[in-house]
Amino acid sequence: MAKAMYDNIDTLYAAHNAAKSIKRDNAIKGMPVPLHPGAERYYKEVGLIK
Repeated sequence: MAKAMYDNIDTLYAAHNAAKSIKRDNAIKGMPVPLHPGAERYYKEVGLIK
């Protein structure tokens, strides 16, 4: 899901102005719950977490 969302972020930006605040670099900041294993793998692949 995370990969699909960020691979198509321009479509989200075009769909709604509020989506423009969505940035991969701040996706996991302040995350109050554990990441889904697939999301964790994606964020590791793109270097946001180790």
